[in-house]
Amino acid sequence: MCKYCEGEYGKTFKIEQSSDNTESITEGFISNTKDDKVAGIVLLKHGTAFGVFDIPYCPFCGRKLRS
Repeated sequence: MCKYCEGEYGKTFKIEQSSDNTESITEGFISNTKDDKVAGIVLLKHGTAFGVFDIPYCPFCGRKLRS
């Protein structure tokens, strides 16, 4: 377990923007709450949720998440 996948909401991580697109996704975090059917990465655009996708494993430490 790592700081990015521990608890219901892991530590927010920064996503680097490309130099030609300043309106892209800026941050993300792993959501693994009891209400989630599957764990997922929530993508943030300047602090607002912009998208989410399911993940079976933590991309940082490899731990299996709820599926």
